[in-house]
Amino acid sequence: MKAMVIAKDEGGGTLAWRDVPDPTPGPGEILLRIRATGLNRADLFQRQGAYPARAGASGLVIAGLEAAGEVAALGPGVTGLAVGDRVMAMCAGGYAELTTVHHRVAVAIPIAKVMGAGRVLATSTSDAKLEALAPLGIDRGINTQRGRLPTPCWRRPRARAWTSSSTTSARASSPTI
Repeated sequence: MKAMVIAKDEGGGTLAWRDVPDPTPGPGEILLRIRATGLNRADLFQRQGAYPARAGASGLVIAGLEAAGEVAALGPGVTGLAVGDRVMAMCAGGYAELTTVHHRVAVAIPIAKVMGAGRVLATSTSDAKLEALAPLGIDRGINTQRGRLPTPCWRRPRARAWTSSSTTSARASSPTI
């Protein structure tokens, strides 16, 4: 399979597209066929060598700390998931075609429906993003660039006013809710 590995260098590491062996799920793990991955600040720290990274079976560190896709295989003892289920997970090796993930950290997609949500609303500043979310189970999409938002059917508890910090006048402390 192909994977983006972190090749060590004087700056911490350089990303390199390499052939690596396919991972095999161990006890309690699933094999995740990755369809999407995310990039976050921890990924940047990992590449710089400032965030712990787990070496795969190849001995190489595969970048990527989150991914989504389908369950391709089940290791011994996996319950609650089946081959073909769509899941997302925090993981090691998310910038690859496949990775292994403990089944307890794999979450079925769409999570809101799985957890019992009656209706799922999504907001975005583009119709294209809302259309991309439709297959994930949203019931209604709201384009926030098209004028006023609808009146919410719920209200948050009123927050206390922001207060100035005694150490800096330019920054405010967090509101208390």
